[in-house]
Amino acid sequence: MTKNNLKIFTVGLILIITSLLSSCQSRQEKTKTIIKEIQLIETFKTSYHSQIETIKHIATGNDSIKIIELEKRLTDDEIAKRIESAFNQGFSDKELNDIYNFTQTNAFKKILNSNEIHELIISSFKDIDKEIEEITNNLEQTIKEPIEKFEPIPIDYDKKIKRRIKKEFQP
Repeated sequence: MTKNNLKIFTVGLILIITSLLSSCQSRQEKTKTIIKEIQLIETFKTSYHSQIETIKHIATGNDSIKIIELEKRLTDDEIAKRIESAFNQGFSDKELNDIYNFTQTNAFKKILNSNEIHELIISSFKDIDKEIEEITNNLEQTIKEPIEKFEPIPIDYDKKIKRRIKKEFQP
């Protein structure tokens, strides 16, 4: 064999072995890999943690107890189990293989882990951010300089509505 043929043979052999190894992985292993690569456990944990923290300080009685129980139940293993179950229900073997194969590509890693892409997306919203900032500054100014005299907006009721309200709310 010539050097060129040997290189082609070696590359082909590597591709075949890689292909066989990825097809040897079980559906469950692929699912776990996808969940890890997409960072779904962290995403759901953060989301629920934010929701719970928002209501934790205002909940009372039985609701406080329920919140503590929820926090205990939301372990990484429990979240993973539920996501795996959803994947099993929602994706065929082919679809799961397609997703798995995509998570193994450089394009996926670039879109998920690249600050460059993230910065490009953020910069595409600069006009929206600027408008929100202007509105926020205007609101802050209004709060700092409240209107000196509050004047309610008058509402005209017609006589029929006034009579009906009096009738319904008389003791």
